[in-house]
Amino acid sequence: MTDLPWTDPQTIEACQRRLESYAEKERRGETVSLEELTSAQFQLAWALAHSPTPADVSLAIRMLKDLKDPRKESMRDYHYILAVAKFRSGDHFGCRSSANDALKVAPSCRQSAALRDAAVEAIARDGLIGLGVIASGAVVVVGSIIASMAKKR
Repeated sequence: MTDLPWTDPQTIEACQRRLESYAEKERRGETVSLEELTSAQFQLAWALAHSPTPADVSLAIRMLKDLKDPRKESMRDYHYILAVAKFRSGDHFGCRSSANDALKVAPSCRQSAALRDAAVEAIARDGLIGLGVIASGAVVVVGSIIASMAKKR
């Protein structure tokens, strides 16, 4: 799944400013609803998870893991955004797990299913590459042993 959207720094900054404005309201003693705060956190996490910058993606993962009260109605989004961030960070096993969690909450979510499938493909591709590296290493070792045995004769 390479068609995930990307965000730009301006979008991330706008989301950060929105979240900071709620924090500022709380410092002044104004009431901020949990719904408003959670919405702003999710928007920032979404923007960070879709960033081309690895540090932003890592921050999205930390933010989501630290989220105090993901509401039941937002659990699909929580798991999906976490899956996107894990996919972008190269954690394909974690992506598959988070996408499956999103599908448990919303079985008909096509985005989660597509992301899970992309993670499964990446796991298979990475496994084949790993097998190729191991096989190449084995050929080198066996070749070295044969060459050293040939020299001794």
